[in-house]
Amino acid sequence: MRDPSVIIALDRQPSSGYFYEVDQKIVASVTHPLSPEVVEMARRAVKDFHECFWWWNPDFVPETTEDVRDIVINLRKGGHRAWQRAKELNACL
Repeated sequence: MRDPSVIIALDRQPSSGYFYEVDQKIVASVTHPLSPEVVEMARRAVKDFHECFWWWNPDFVPETTEDVRDIVINLRKGGHRAWQRAKELNACL
């Protein structure tokens, strides 16, 4: 996961053209707050399908949209039920 302070520093010293737009989108996704429902849904998915996550931690709480997107990507590596949960979670973003 990216360190938001590094990304914000990139935003203060913009590169030219396309990359500057990408940097701003990354900053927006990192700083965009998640609803409590999405946080709980993502936390529950990690707990229910812990086999999809090499970093599994029972106390994990997602804090950014990027965290939730990483959960969706890892859920898609699991079976049909994990893939369905990824689809539901992705629809909330």
